[in-house]
Amino acid sequence: MNHDDKSQAAMSRSPSKITSINIGPRVEVEIFGNVKLTAYEKHPFHHDVRIDEKGIVGDGHYGRVADEALDHAVQLCSMDNYNFWEARLNKNLRIGVFGESITYEGPNEYSVRVGDVLKIGSVKLQVTGPRIPCAKLAHFIGEDISFPREYHQSLRTGIYARVLVPGRIEARSQIEFESTDSALPLIAEIAAALLNRAPDRDWMAALAAEPLLSVMIRTMYTKKLEAISRKGAS
Repeated sequence: MNHDDKSQAAMSRSPSKITSINIGPRVEVEIFGNVKLTAYEKHPFHHDVRIDEKGIVGDGHYGRVADEALDHAVQLCSMDNYNFWEARLNKNLRIGVFGESITYEGPNEYSVRVGDVLKIGSVKLQVTGPRIPCAKLAHFIGEDISFPREYHQSLRTGIYARVLVPGRIEARSQIEFESTDSALPLIAEIAAALLNRAPDRDWMAALAAEPLLSVMIRTMYTKKLEAISRKGAS
């Protein structure tokens, strides 16, 4: 990590707060010539919402059918990332443009670890890993098809969480970040490993078996290790 990254890692874990709750319908959208069914386009919702194990009730993402759906029930993005990308892209970004369910003021991927618990009133969420960007991100943010890799390389990917305790939340609610295991990696470190051509295999193998990490990332790690082994055997 560079100096700025280390500063992010040292951010206070004092209570932060929700800036915006974002929802959107599931619709078909043409993305770089391919029609996709997506609930990516989200906008601020100015009422309280219910969250259960499938996500925010009423959002198009709710109850998505996929192996990792419960691990990805809620996507969060720090306002710090909006500040970063507005400066880097030299344009204003509307809240929700990254497709997140919750935009918040507080620690980002450089100080949040997999397994950390977020308390929002009676609701509890548990961090499961980074969001891995795809072509949808480039389309909705108005960048070209190469942008998802640039976004991933920044390691400011957004954060996925599973729901431990359901309930209702509202914008401006306080969020308390609770660390659970300092031995587990930061979200930025998990995302960086997917870009590393020569990752620490033992470290990656251990995380591929870590139940707190999302199924999607564990599967990606397993496939990466298999590809490295095949390359080494050839």
